[in-house]
Amino acid sequence: MITWDELPIEIQQKILYYQEKQGNSRNPNIFRHDIETGSIDGGFTWRDTEEGHNFWVNILYSREYNEFYELYPEKDISAKIDEILIKLENYDNLGRFTC
Repeated sequence: MITWDELPIEIQQKILYYQEKQGNSRNPNIFRHDIETGSIDGGFTWRDTEEGHNFWVNILYSREYNEFYELYPEKDISAKIDEILIKLENYDNLGRFTC
């Protein structure tokens, strides 16, 4: 199975969206510990999303990114900017990886 940091930023953003939508704080570290973390433990429940359980199985187990991008085509450069900012959060001011 894939790890959080291997996921494209657009997929990470959608996961964080559902995490928050299902009543939890937006926190990628929950998924760094366990990508499958359910809603009760601070993540989100796959079957309770618009896309459903099988969609997320295809993304997280089979890396079927095309399925995601067919449903959610990239819109603009802002996703790339967000990707850089999220990655920078993982480094201290000396450029060392902190996670």
